[in-house]
Amino acid sequence: MGQPPIILGLSLYKTAYYHTGIVTVQDSLLSYWDCHCTRQPTIILGLSLYGTAYYHTGIVTVRDSLLSYWDCHCTGQPTIILGLSLYGTAYYHTGIVTVRDSLLSYWDCHCTGQPTIILGLSLYGTAYYHTGIVTVRDSLLSYWDCHCTGQPTIILGLSLYGTAYYHTGIVTVRDSLLSYWDCHCTGQPTIILGLSLYGTAYYHTGIVTVRDSLLSYWDCHCTGQPTIILGLSLYETAYYHTGIVTVRDSLLSYWDCHCTRQPTIILGLSLYETAYYRP
Repeated sequence: MGQPPIILGLSLYKTAYYHTGIVTVQDSLLSYWDCHCTRQPTIILGLSLYGTAYYHTGIVTVRDSLLSYWDCHCTGQPTIILGLSLYGTAYYHTGIVTVRDSLLSYWDCHCTGQPTIILGLSLYGTAYYHTGIVTVRDSLLSYWDCHCTGQPTIILGLSLYGTAYYHTGIVTVRDSLLSYWDCHCTGQPTIILGLSLYGTAYYHTGIVTVRDSLLSYWDCHCTGQPTIILGLSLYETAYYHTGIVTVRDSLLSYWDCHCTRQPTIILGLSLYETAYYRP
């Protein structure tokens, strides 16, 4: 075309770099991308939420992806990836598609000539491994360490809005996103250890309700002792001191934080940035 491709985006703090035939999006969060490339393969290293990236030279359609790092190479045959979409399915046809170092998953997908179907990172799906080798490890959504001491452990797990219910001997994780779960069933209901990448959410005194969350709705009531939640950012920690901290409406977007005594520090409005809230 001679002109840089157009990207319609809502990046948080970073910049979208436009090249001719090559689109590189770095460190953006929650963006709508409409990328059309007509000459060379388009490379998007991006973090998109509901948008669609269209790759023309070699067709790669990434629809409804959520917080992921994409490194897509087209080899002449259509490669379709729907695996990081909200409700979609990952279809791996011919060629090799490697998506690594994403916020939600580590993918090392080798296709051997037959389609490989993965439903494991969709919202309400299950991971089915057909032909070929598909390894999903250390992902934000896919590392589960669930120990049950009597009954089987059921995890219905990678969806967006809902509640995690822990029963005796049965662990049902429903509609949760962005969590590392370490669930030990001992005969009593299990406390939710979740909403951070690799950490643990500790619930001390008071009532801490985490619901509907893709880092979205927090209703945290502290009654005198500090409540520590490791989960509003990638590698940092959200500290809730005294007072009431309400974080509502959204995925790293709208914060309504009320603190009445001590400073409230929330590290979590972006991937690598920091939001400081003081009274």
